[in-house]
Amino acid sequence: MEYYSALTGLRSVGAFLVFCHHFYGQWFPDKSFPGFFLQEGYIGVSIFFTLSGFLITRTYMSKLGSGPVRFREYWVRRFARVYPLYCLLLSWKFLVRPDLVKSTGQLVVNFTLSQAFFHSWIWTGIAPAWSLTVEESFYFLAPSVFFIIRSRSVARAFWVLLAFTVAFWVLGDLICWIMARGDFFASLMVHQYNLLGRFGEFALGVFIAFVVEKMSCEKEYCEKLPIGAETAFFGGVILIALSLGILSLLRERTHQEFGILSSYGFAACTPASVGTVLLIIAALKGSAFSKVLLGNRCVEYLGRVSYAFYLLQDRFFANPVTGLWKNEFVPVFLSLTVLSIFVYELAEKPLHRRVIAFMSRAKKTVSPPSSPGTIGILARRPSV
Repeated sequence: MEYYSALTGLRSVGAFLVFCHHFYGQWFPDKSFPGFFLQEGYIGVSIFFTLSGFLITRTYMSKLGSGPVRFREYWVRRFARVYPLYCLLLSWKFLVRPDLVKSTGQLVVNFTLSQAFFHSWIWTGIAPAWSLTVEESFYFLAPSVFFIIRSRSVARAFWVLLAFTVAFWVLGDLICWIMARGDFFASLMVHQYNLLGRFGEFALGVFIAFVVEKMSCEKEYCEKLPIGAETAFFGGVILIALSLGILSLLRERTHQEFGILSSYGFAACTPASVGTVLLIIAALKGSAFSKVLLGNRCVEYLGRVSYAFYLLQDRFFANPVTGLWKNEFVPVFLSLTVLSIFVYELAEKPLHRRVIAFMSRAKKTVSPPSSPGTIGILARRPSV
């Protein structure tokens, strides 16, 4: 897969929107122009999920059918991408604040990234990490999805993915009904904080990646798309803004804390996911605006550190920064960004490389060397 810096830069957009959602009340009055919309910045998570579906599919779908070695690469790289930094930050938080550990069960749930399955534990550990439960669930499901759709036509793959989306949603409703009073998979959590409700966002990314794969290469695919690069870019921006607007209006009309909690709130996130697909298409087609605004070195680098930036939005890490700058928007944002850069350079990147190197050495001790495949190629560009 050819590397597109604009797709890495798109991660920074999602992380910034989530940042605005987490901290909007400290800087913007609710009725002010930016505050009215930025309260709904959690749609950045929808951007993450759709982009993740595209990247995982485009990188691994054709490789996972090549035998157990390819599956091993997949699991090693997924583990190395998500877990080391998360485990480090979580361990640090619990060492400094042991009073936050209420039980052994909570420890197990937090360290296994399964907190989003439990209503009473979803915000324990590192609060924003609930989305990692959803990501982790998709990683486990993705190989099966790839196996089912790999040999199908584009039209059939679309219907298969749609069937998965509907089936998971119905299953979520059934679980809500069965376990309405339970803690595991409780009520709204099923649709908002679990793969059962979020699969459709991943599926959009999976589908566009599948189409690209079927067309053999990005350039051939782009030439056949009946949409211009700049049209796709601005269409994506407009749809993401539309999601913010609809969710804000729903919040005001229903008097909910956030628009997504209203009856049609989750559907209002759909334009953001479709907008993400359009931004992906714009990047593949070489949009000039995409290259300048998302693919420049600064925004691309912020996309690389976006995972650290996202996790550090947990109050345990962010409160000292907000207290230091008395909740001033720009200083807090810049300080948290600088902190994220240090964490990325000194912890996340070295840990990722060491885990990959360690697992690669372990593989060589149990199996003969194979051709220099995915690991060697992917190591030369930002990790997926």
